[in-house]
Amino acid sequence: MKPLSLFLFLIPVLPTALSGQSNTGLTNPWDFKKTIENLTLYSGKLTPILDGVRPDEWRGAPAGYAAQQTMVKTQLSSITILLQGLAKDPERLPAVLDLFFRYENFDITLASLIEEVRRYQNPAVADLITGMRNENSPARQGLKDYMVELATTKDQELRIVDQEAQRCRGQLLRQPTPRRN
Repeated sequence: MKPLSLFLFLIPVLPTALSGQSNTGLTNPWDFKKTIENLTLYSGKLTPILDGVRPDEWRGAPAGYAAQQTMVKTQLSSITILLQGLAKDPERLPAVLDLFFRYENFDITLASLIEEVRRYQNPAVADLITGMRNENSPARQGLKDYMVELATTKDQELRIVDQEAQRCRGQLLRQPTPRRN
């Protein structure tokens, strides 16, 4: 039973041990919070501009663009909610992955809407939105980098836990079984 108790003792200290062993390591959560703040600021700046986009007033434009604008605003709202949750617990890999993929989908939908704003409403508004997207690129790249770092760290932690579990299992199997009388 001694190896099992050692294994149970090591589980809480593995993340600390990993961060000491890793050359690059995981970005500190408080450093990542700056990325979260930048992404939140972007959402806050973009929302009023999207409110000013009026696809229902565009002459000659298909009616589907109003639904597209609603989708973009809904996606941005979802991203804002995810950012709030991630600010509280930045080391949750599922939340980071969800945010990253939502941003990817949002960016595709927004790019399409920008082209329609340029064509049917006002090229200057389209340029403004494009400029904001470009300004936000470093924060989005920071999210991507953090996502990869976090996934790599979690993978390393699981490998170490698995190796230690296999080692303990092997030691337990090598111990002689007590005789029963």
